Amino acid sequence: MAEWLCSGLQSRGPRFDSGPSLHTLPKRVLLDRASPRDGVPIVLTSTGMTKTIDFSVVVSTFNAAHRLQIFLDSYASQTWPERELIIVDGGSTDGTVEIIRANEALISDWISEPDKGITDAWNKAISLSRGTWLYFIGADDAFADAMVLENVARFIQEHRKDELIGYGHVDYSDEAGFVFENFGSDWDTARKKRDFQMPIPHSATFHHRDLFRNVGRFDTRFEIAADYDLLLRATRNSTPLYFGPLTIARKTRGGVSMDISSAWRTAKEARRAQINNDCYSLQARIKFLLKMIGALVYNTCGRK
Repeated sequence: MAEWLCSGLQSRGPRFDSGPSLHTLPKRVLLDRASPRDGVPIVLTSTGMTKTIDFSVVVSTFNAAHRLQIFLDSYASQTWPERELIIVDGGSTDGTVEIIRANEALISDWISEPDKGITDAWNKAISLSRGTWLYFIGADDAFADAMVLENVARFIQEHRKDELIGYGHVDYSDEAGFVFENFGSDWDTARKKRDFQMPIPHSATFHHRDLFRNVGRFDTRFEIAADYDLLLRATRNSTPLYFGPLTIARKTRGGVSMDISSAWRTAKEARRAQINNDCYSLQARIKFLLKMIGALVYNTCGRK
């Protein structure tokens, strides 16, 4: 999605340490909120009731058979029990559905049907989800390590006030697994980029479900910059919770660092998101112009 505005890298993932056997995991791994287990952070709500910190992990797929199992293995390895996995498939024909069926013991809910794109799939998943915090990750990406959800849960329990977005870092690596960039920064640094590019990595961002009640869901009119548009709406009058140097996911990219061939479409969407959210600054205009020049150069000189 709009992470092209940060680095333009596509998502793929490395191998991970083995986790619990898929055959031993229950269909739904969200625990009974009235019966928290030892070692699980408890949050006291305004009504005096206790609840655990739980996650809905959302994956949108379409013909993703080549990498989906890597993500599923990284999810299975997570040590945090308070989680559910939701997969919304757009009607894949390459074996993706067969992989999903083979891992049904790990998956809480899944559907496979034609949709209007990734934002439509994400919105469907929001309706299916039951977790307090929603995390959207690409089928080509994977968790950075087995402790990600546990570390996030404990950080939220210890540091959250009323923030509805929390985020960390993302590793970018080549096909051999060499990490050449760790992307992310504190909000004081990131917010300086907010009005002209995606300031934080979407694949390292967790969304409290109240966020969607407050500012709405993903705008399906966007194909690429829907995450950027949502972030602009969400941070208009609020500050995200920064998890520090915690790395959430790993995304793999081989070759060039940016798909310049899509620069025209992606830059136009970012510009529309900025205009919609009243933040189309001079820097944004310059950035848009540079993207257009890059697209023109590619279209005239880069294609054989």
